[in-house]
Amino acid sequence: MTLFALQYGFMADPAPQPRSPWAYFLEGLRDTFLPFEAGGGAAVRAEGGAEGGAEGGAEGGAEDTGADPAPGSKAVAQPPSHNVSSGAAAAAAERQRQARRARLERQPLAAAGASYPAAVGRLLLELGFQYLVYDGALALVVKPLAVFDGAGGGGPPLFSAASVAASLAFTVTLYLHFTISYRGLLLALSAVRPELLWRCRHQFREPWLGATSSVAELWQRWHQLFRMTFVRLAYRPTRAAVRRLLAAGSSSSGGGGSGKQTQARQHPKAQPHANGNGTSNGNGISTTAAAPPAASKRAAASSSSSSSRRLEEAAALVAVFALSGIIHEYMCWAAFGAAAAAGWQLGFFLLHAAAILVEQALGLPLPPPLPESNADRAAAADVVIQSGSGGGAAAARKPIAAPARQRRRRLVRAAVRFAHRAAVAAFCLMTSVLFMRPWLQGNYHNEFWHPVSPVGWAAARLREALAAAGASGASAADLGRSEL
Repeated sequence: MTLFALQYGFMADPAPQPRSPWAYFLEGLRDTFLPFEAGGGAAVRAEGGAEGGAEGGAEGGAEDTGADPAPGSKAVAQPPSHNVSSGAAAAAAERQRQARRARLERQPLAAAGASYPAAVGRLLLELGFQYLVYDGALALVVKPLAVFDGAGGGGPPLFSAASVAASLAFTVTLYLHFTISYRGLLLALSAVRPELLWRCRHQFREPWLGATSSVAELWQRWHQLFRMTFVRLAYRPTRAAVRRLLAAGSSSSGGGGSGKQTQARQHPKAQPHANGNGTSNGNGISTTAAAPPAASKRAAASSSSSSSRRLEEAAALVAVFALSGIIHEYMCWAAFGAAAAAGWQLGFFLLHAAAILVEQALGLPLPPPLPESNADRAAAADVVIQSGSGGGAAAARKPIAAPARQRRRRLVRAAVRFAHRAAVAAFCLMTSVLFMRPWLQGNYHNEFWHPVSPVGWAAARLREALAAAGASGASAADLGRSEL
């Protein structure tokens, strides 16, 4: 609610009249649990989603960047090859866009057409399974790693096996802690308002798939609890500021040219005079020099606009991740003291922002191959080459590329996809150590909600049984030796 207070106080005031703490609290709940619902009650929601992609976002964090609009980046469209018609390329791009939207779209907690008892029963089963995994990660991996306690909070070397294992298990625990708390609260609220199960959507979309796909997609799949807050506090203000700076720079640089044109108009005698044959009279520039074609001007303007837009989005993306990093640094400072706020959180988020920008610059991830229609295959197989002969145009169909060349191209693209996925997985694993370091050093895992531990109980009983079996075997061996 602190983030919402900042947002409502400095950026927008969504509460209806008369304003009251209860009205603001309700608006905060809507922003938290209904971030994807169009026209969700706040007037500011009419502004729409994050500029740069309604599906983007880093956690509430992204957030975590928190959602972030994330910053999420759009999949970079690959330029169509010359052997594919513009219609086929547009159709392929549309299929890729729809496939990506389907991958990232969050579904309501309850399936359409399901009854309330059936929806609740299914959610309870899912919560039970998730709690067992949550309990197992805490009881078997995170809490037994007493190296952080034994070292006085310092912990093992940063990228040691113990540190990586604890960080990975703590990441899983953190994800399950968020999703169990979110679903459990909505289940409780649905006892009063059953329609919430059909209005509220899953806040996560299998984030582990993003961790092996691309850094941008990881944040788009992470929870979106604070998505609109980060958009309003960091993304839009930064993008607007960069846009104004670029516009000011462009106008100042363009002012010189307009001044020269004005001066030329004020001194018509300085203008060159053309002779009847179209040549210059020697008093100025040749009149045969023509101004740049309109098409060239439009292309240059479009390229400049595209570059400015990319720069705006990059600056806004970095601002979102930087704000999330600063907020997480404050959380560590408030929870564990100044020693814990050593820059681990800020470094983690800035590294992820840089990784997303690198992916965008390189056009990664490469779009997956999509099934082609008959028309697409025909367009990709041949090309119509126009050649003039004897004043007439003859059309000849000619193969574009040999099958061997096409196979090599597919293999290269497959290798690039594999290398990118492996790099993303390694990057996410290693940077998770940075993020989890202060939380593990502060033994924050001991503060997680953990009322019962069925996995811990089963593990304790198993250890007792093994110990009893070992003791029984040892006594039988001693008895045998004594008889001898």
